[in-house]
Amino acid sequence: MNVLILENKDTWFTFRKLIQDTGKNVFAGTQVDVLIYGEGNKISKRGALEQYEAGMLRGKTGAKGCFLYFGDLDREGIRLFFQARKANPCLDIKPFARLYHLMLDLAEGVELPESPDKRTVEAPIAEFASLLDFADADLLTEILEKGCFIPQEIVNYQVLSGILC
Repeated sequence: MNVLILENKDTWFTFRKLIQDTGKNVFAGTQVDVLIYGEGNKISKRGALEQYEAGMLRGKTGAKGCFLYFGDLDREGIRLFFQARKANPCLDIKPFARLYHLMLDLAEGVELPESPDKRTVEAPIAEFASLLDFADADLLTEILEKGCFIPQEIVNYQVLSGILC
């Protein structure tokens, strides 16, 4: 059972609406069985996702969930991903690599917005890029070093409907 954790509420609503409108739930070749709105730091509370899996997934299906994370491509989104993994060590939480690759493709040649987060947030960018199997991790670093970010909303309803099966 694949569980998709979405960082932003708008994106969560978009995925939910598309699944409801079409009855389909395979995005970029990956079946998504459950959507979770990450609510920022709530998913990084110790054991929060482990409790969800134990109560909601195993209790209903007996199956262990595969957790995929999808958020903004910025320092805070990367930090939240690693915080969620650290807080839930019994789960295998991975970034939804195909969607992150799609974000970079969609952002190519587009003037990216300035990150609204002006904090100096430490984030292991190179490690995150390696989890995504980015051929050019320097591109991601360059975007973030410029103070820009790629909002996950770049993957909007129309884009998602094009990768839905």
